[in-house]
Amino acid sequence: MLIEDDSRTAAFIIKGLKQAGYGIPFPMRTVEMVSLDRKQARVAKRDHEARAEIMRDIKLLAGLSGEQREMLAEDARDVTLATGQVLYRQDEAGDSFFILREGRVESSMLAPGGKTVTIAQFEAGDFFGEFSAMTGQPRPTTTRALTDIKCIEITRQHLHALFMADPALMTTVSEVVAQRAAQREEKMREGGAKLNVEVKAGSAPSVLDRMKRVFGRLQVEVGKVGKLTLLA
Repeated sequence: MLIEDDSRTAAFIIKGLKQAGYGIPFPMRTVEMVSLDRKQARVAKRDHEARAEIMRDIKLLAGLSGEQREMLAEDARDVTLATGQVLYRQDEAGDSFFILREGRVESSMLAPGGKTVTIAQFEAGDFFGEFSAMTGQPRPTTTRALTDIKCIEITRQHLHALFMADPALMTTVSEVVAQRAAQREEKMREGGAKLNVEVKAGSAPSVLDRMKRVFGRLQVEVGKVGKLTLLA
């Protein structure tokens, strides 16, 4: 009954306004016609610029030229995960490493006896997963999102093109990988865990030798023509 009364009252008011010469405007909407292709291009450009920007401060990529960094930013892809999701697990194979753009992640290891040891926590601007990507060894830790995250994934294929064009980059990268591996091994010892890999963690020559073999095999798989300098 109340609804009917309200409707009659509204109709009476509208009729009165019209008789008095007043118009009733209709609700207005603004519709923006946007090309989906142009919108996607803008988003892709924005993401590319964000990847290139964060890569400038990544120690592992310090040896890259501006052009090489731009190429890597173009080829890499973004990965998003929700809180609690796992990027990779201990002992899995891994051919990529990650640069964290947003959020926080934690790397942990299952030690003898079933104890879980926290190895490190990473925030925006940090990188992780490089040991397996560069040396071909299994993932030494499990890495899980502590918050919703966005990160850049860089694969061995992406790095292969850079190393082929500039083999000296491999030496620079191997030094950073070895340094980080030594720091991780120290944390593992403190927690009673042990890294079971073929590569000597703190030795840059050992890491470099392994990288030459890994990327040399990749060169053969890709089927490139020419001298395989990385096998020397």
